[in-house]
Amino acid sequence: MIDLEQALREMARTAVYRPMPDPTDAVLRAITEAEGRRRGGIGRLALRPLVLAMLLTLLVAGIAAAVYFIATTWLSSGPRGIQYSNEFSFSEVWRDDGPFYSDFALDADGASVYALRQADPQQPQAVLSRLTGLQGGEVAATDLLQTDDLLDPALWDPGADLTSTRVGSWYLNAERRMSVAPDGGVFLLLGAWSEADSTTLQAAAIVRWAPGGSAQRVLGADELPALVEADSFGAPPRVSIAASAPDRLWISLIGQASNEGWGRPVLATVTDPNADGNWSDRRVEVLTLPAIPPFEPDPDGVVRWDPLALVAEPSAGGVDRSGSVLYPALSFDGTYRVARVSVGGEAEVIFEQEVGRHDGPEPALAPRLVVDGGEVALRELVAGSLTRTTRVSRIAEDGTVTDIARSIDFGPQAIVPDRLGNIFVVVQ
Repeated sequence: MIDLEQALREMARTAVYRPMPDPTDAVLRAITEAEGRRRGGIGRLALRPLVLAMLLTLLVAGIAAAVYFIATTWLSSGPRGIQYSNEFSFSEVWRDDGPFYSDFALDADGASVYALRQADPQQPQAVLSRLTGLQGGEVAATDLLQTDDLLDPALWDPGADLTSTRVGSWYLNAERRMSVAPDGGVFLLLGAWSEADSTTLQAAAIVRWAPGGSAQRVLGADELPALVEADSFGAPPRVSIAASAPDRLWISLIGQASNEGWGRPVLATVTDPNADGNWSDRRVEVLTLPAIPPFEPDPDGVVRWDPLALVAEPSAGGVDRSGSVLYPALSFDGTYRVARVSVGGEAEVIFEQEVGRHDGPEPALAPRLVVDGGEVALRELVAGSLTRTTRVSRIAEDGTVTDIARSIDFGPQAIVPDRLGNIFVVVQ
């Protein structure tokens, strides 16, 4: 986990130098231009396209390097090829080389990060842990819950057979398995599998775990059939959850309609109508989504957008985000779009950028709120793998994108900003 705004004294212990620029775009552009000239029949120049391409590459790369050095100062740290903008300092504050972590979430006050740890990414059993001390660099990890302990029949559908069953984090097509509400309650998307078959889901549920240790059923598969509905290929839908308030949980669902796209997305809210912490009288509402991509399907009924993890925003500085959620999606042609959806189904596209399709991680998104003297001084989004698969970027409220960190060999799995301005980046 990486903290990008530790004190500047951390930089004094680190070798500081100006790295070579990344000429990838210039090289590709030069080669493309040279190829275009050759196909256009540029007389004698067409006889030596390789030489011409090399000369153009050197020229454009030199210009790009000059502009690069003038516009950006990059600092480097450690042997892993990590570089970061001179606006920030950098330090690695925590490392665990053993298990696999399937999800991360920050608590409301920014003092700790919750994590779902799996000994084997191919097995659903998970442990809920809390990481504290990240701001000071003295990180402590405390295990809070074993998902296998959640076998109380009251948490599952009536009549569900829980004999010889393993309980784990929903790991089939889950975009976000966990969300922490402002009051500290942790919502978990869980599945129950037979000990003999960890690929066939027997039951599903959303459970709220309280810091005191109690667990409560929020939603069962019998209340929202789309949760376990499979398409003709037997694949479960893509699922994501996000808690925007102690009494409001958002659920995103979409099933694969064909080999060429997805079916109509479903966005639902589950609310505790009395806000008393008792979810036995919960209310489920499936929203009617607006006629804008990524919600509006093509005329053939297929949606050519991949829904990504829902993102809850903090309410602060007089701005109430308890009744809305961010819905990111990536189109099949590589357009990344973020919509803010409110209760009732109203939606507004707040960010869009062409990012392309690649084999690396899909963009990870998190809201960044910086509080200074009790007042909100900055409100923005932070994204991983947006401009490049191995970069971390800031998205200003006006849509301006600025890269602030990069690596040569890995991309961020999760972005977790706190209210002190620190940005924790999870890579594994």
